[in-house]
Amino acid sequence: MKIKNSKVFDPVRQKWYVFTPEEKVRQCLIIWLNKYCQIPYSRMAVEKKIVVFNRLKRFDLLVYDQHLKAKILFECKEPGFPIHQSIFNQAAVYNFDLKAPFLGICNGFELIVAEIDFLKNTYQFTDRLPNYPF
Repeated sequence: MKIKNSKVFDPVRQKWYVFTPEEKVRQCLIIWLNKYCQIPYSRMAVEKKIVVFNRLKRFDLLVYDQHLKAKILFECKEPGFPIHQSIFNQAAVYNFDLKAPFLGICNGFELIVAEIDFLKNTYQFTDRLPNYPF
């Protein structure tokens, strides 16, 4: 992770950003996904605007599959921020149009992942992310 003058370099967006606690979690997650899960930065999008129920929102991190369809949507919170159902609900709302089959919530200490079944309108928590390539 490149840090300089209270800013961190984002390898996905190719820019420097203020190194806030939430940004630290996001950047650690990005690096982990790239180094340990082998997901290329080119398959990631960070803080992109989306419209959900006619309201402008912005997701934290989205991983795409080889067809550039949403695969994993992540919501990042600052280190130690308690992960409640409301955080998962927030990510689920962002995912309404994206239709990523996996949702992840990360606070720097925990990574909670759920697999979504859109046909049954259910989700199930899992202890793994899908193996790349997907």
